Amino acid sequence: MTEYGKTKAHSVSPLVLSLLLALLATPTLLTSCDDTQRQCTEDEECPINMRCVFNKCEERPAFDGTAAGDLPDGVDAMNCQGVPPVTESELRINEVHTSPLNGADDSNCDGLASNLQDEFIEIVNNSSGVLSLDGIEVQVNGTTKHTLSGCLEPSRGLVLYSGGTAACTVLGGTQALVSSKSLSLSNSGTQVSLVLSGTQLDVVNVPSLSSGNSSWTRAPDFTGDFLKHVEVSTTRSSPGKCINGEELIKGCMPASPVDGDDVSSDVADATDVTDVPVDVPPPCDPPSLDDLVLNEVLFDPMASNTTPGQAGGDANCDGVQESTKDEFVEVVNVGMSDVNLKGVRLGVAGASKYTFTTDQCLGPKQALVFFGGGTPSCPEFADALVVVDSLGLVNGGSTVAIFDAQGVAFTLGTATWASNADASDQSLQRSPDLTGTAFVPFTSLITDVVADPRKQSPGTCVNGALFSTGCQ
Repeated sequence: MTEYGKTKAHSVSPLVLSLLLALLATPTLLTSCDDTQRQCTEDEECPINMRCVFNKCEERPAFDGTAAGDLPDGVDAMNCQGVPPVTESELRINEVHTSPLNGADDSNCDGLASNLQDEFIEIVNNSSGVLSLDGIEVQVNGTTKHTLSGCLEPSRGLVLYSGGTAACTVLGGTQALVSSKSLSLSNSGTQVSLVLSGTQLDVVNVPSLSSGNSSWTRAPDFTGDFLKHVEVSTTRSSPGKCINGEELIKGCMPASPVDGDDVSSDVADATDVTDVPVDVPPPCDPPSLDDLVLNEVLFDPMASNTTPGQAGGDANCDGVQESTKDEFVEVVNVGMSDVNLKGVRLGVAGASKYTFTTDQCLGPKQALVFFGGGTPSCPEFADALVVVDSLGLVNGGSTVAIFDAQGVAFTLGTATWASNADASDQSLQRSPDLTGTAFVPFTSLITDVVADPRKQSPGTCVNGALFSTGCQ
């Protein structure tokens, strides 16, 4: 009988045997080659209970300390069934962009770079469990703009755009949607909050950030304090992604400052901090005297009317009819390119009412509407730049003018009226739109006042069309 292991047909060289034993002792290496090193662009390309991070498949985070994918009984993360209600600090506002660069920042990827539609609020799940979003209100200055629904997986993000279409295809696991109402994030400071059943989950007070067209972001993502995005990155914003442009997940690499500050002691694991000089040129050129046209003025809003919106006296569509807050002055860029409003001034009766002190681009055929107050919420304002400041337009006669940075009035930048008889309960409208030399009562330009009861048209042509499409 041949002794086992001595037969030549069964002999194994020492080298091969040692390799086999090493592989058997480290089975995780085989799994790593098959799964965690698999190249991917979306979660769907990874095995079950794994997700795509930085173009490689990795295991999903544990749920409340249990193994990845081992959810508590009754919890269905895909359908949000059995997911517990969100509590304070689990859901956080991570980034807010109030001043996209018009004509350049297409943050929602819909092909239209709009400084209003491309405003956004980025929210992240800062917990280790799936969170239910049902009933959570996204509020801007105390007004609900959108109510969330569904659920958000651990360490994932959600971007809420102000308008347009959420069309970005490179956000990985980040959710993206468009707000029910225009976010109307003010460049001069605004408050954004998440509220559930009257309880405030998170709140961010965004200061004036119109200079530099930068977003207001946590640095590091998820946990850091808020800073201007341009202070920690060479980009103006990072909707749906980490500050460094990678996929938005808990554990984004800490951002390096671009101003040369030594923050190695402030940001954990921050190494090789390199100065990145930032010399941002003006985003657009100053306007010529023919570029800005003062097109419409409402100095005597309708005193009493129950019809909501622009058909009556509620010119700013905020649901409240006010004799001063609904006053407005409409200016339009009739040029062929963006113009920089820095230094441009609105004057009323010889006194300065508002001056743009920082770079702010106004696109070609885009309207700029100054309101006396309230919260302007008309759908038409999605393509307009809206400024809210006390105007103090006098019914008994006055003059409104728009001036350039040198204090020179624009060629078609002045409107004058003698008394409210010139335009009682309606606006004073340049006729024809943008080019006329005379101002007339708004309703005199409406052929059928019964079918079209509007008294004014802030942000649009007389016929309600956008200035970019052409007025009739």
